[in-house]
Amino acid sequence: MSEPAVKYDSGVSLLLRLFCFFGLAAVAYTAIHIYLQRVPFFAPSDLLLFALTGALVVARYCDVRWLQGLNMNGDPATLAHWRRYAAGLLLAAVACWLLAHGVGSLVPQAPAGR
Repeated sequence: MSEPAVKYDSGVSLLLRLFCFFGLAAVAYTAIHIYLQRVPFFAPSDLLLFALTGALVVARYCDVRWLQGLNMNGDPATLAHWRRYAAGLLLAAVACWLLAHGVGSLVPQAPAGR
């Protein structure tokens, strides 16, 4: 039996959900950039990571509140789902940020010039 196709009410809804998907990838990429480039604390990359995180929380709120967003089971999402999503995303972003800075400062950098 095949799953029914997801129906989007509007183009805005689809764009918002695409932003949520690619926004998570952008947060992960920014954390990896912080680690690989040994970015110092409170650099523009840090601001970008938290701005993306905040934008994702707001986007998901708009999706749940006004665009009939769904939870992972395909049921209508509630503000309780959004609160869990926001808390989890913020905790994960802070953990990734601290890990990227912490591990980046502990691991010796390879010598340049080869």
